[in-house]
Amino acid sequence: MNPQALLRLARLAALCALIAAALWLSMNSVAWATPGQAPSGQTVPRREPELRLGASRCDGPNAVVEFVVANLRDAVASYGTVTYAVNGQIRTAAFSSQIGETAYYLDIIPPAQQAPGGSYNVTAANVTIVFQNNRSLALELQNPGQLTIVCQAPPQPQPCPTGLVRAAVGPGIALTLASCPWQVTVTGDDFMINGTLEIAPLAPATIPLPRAGETFIGPLADIRLLDTSGNLIAKPAFANPIEICYIYTPVELARIGSDPSRLIIEFFDSATSSWTALPTTLDVANSRVCAAVSHLTMFALAAPAPTPTPQPVPSELPRTGTPTAPTPGGWIALLIGAALAAGLALRLRARAQR
Repeated sequence: MNPQALLRLARLAALCALIAAALWLSMNSVAWATPGQAPSGQTVPRREPELRLGASRCDGPNAVVEFVVANLRDAVASYGTVTYAVNGQIRTAAFSSQIGETAYYLDIIPPAQQAPGGSYNVTAANVTIVFQNNRSLALELQNPGQLTIVCQAPPQPQPCPTGLVRAAVGPGIALTLASCPWQVTVTGDDFMINGTLEIAPLAPATIPLPRAGETFIGPLADIRLLDTSGNLIAKPAFANPIEICYIYTPVELARIGSDPSRLIIEFFDSATSSWTALPTTLDVANSRVCAAVSHLTMFALAAPAPTPTPQPVPSELPRTGTPTAPTPGGWIALLIGAALAAGLALRLRARAQR
């Protein structure tokens, strides 16, 4: 075969190879995909969590400074507490709740601690979050700034006694005995004997621990009945159940994510040395929860302790943008192109030998 025939043969083989490559590329969408069309399995950069000032506001007479941590995609073991500098002082905002990928932290500022003119200059803040994989992340405030929170002065409340209170009870006597935040309401048909109803606050050292997964909200009370001589009646008999209520505050409500339905009145069962939940009714209009009881003992207001919101665990690790193997259609196009190239080469060789 002369050199010119070889050159023509090489050119045709190269042309066939180019045609086969073009066919393969036309059938492989990955090769032509733009960044916006990249397969979902390829790695996409994730935004890191960040700490920011939230929607600060008034909650009745209280000022609420809110912080949010966004982009929490991993399961959290400990949310920590936001420590922030405001008006030259250091304050803290406690974790309130997590909704989706955003955690909320609230600092409830009562009227006595509010800034003159409602002006709050937040210059810095930080929080450390611990994830369930034991990774900890320290965050700094991304948007320090000036807040204005002017809340209306609260109406003057009716006087409510605190500490030890007593009142005479018996057949035909109806009354409401209050030692804030506890109230006991009895009717004239509840007691079969005369005596003295008493509400006594509990010292912290005498309070049994709450049930697992719960926390106490506010002070506890020991409610008891004394006979006419002042002696304790251990197990007084009631003709009808009496009503016990707890009046909660905005600060206490914020501790449980502003959801009063989570509040539970419990009594201490001395026979089992444990707390027992009572059927609790909610009275939002009067900011209180109530329960009917047929005996007297220690009472507490409890709520479930805050728990991290479960996050979905990916079924597999994300794939990086490594080359993708040709699709079945790509392999077919490549084989067709190779066959065409081989056929043309054999025909040209046969002609050259004639």
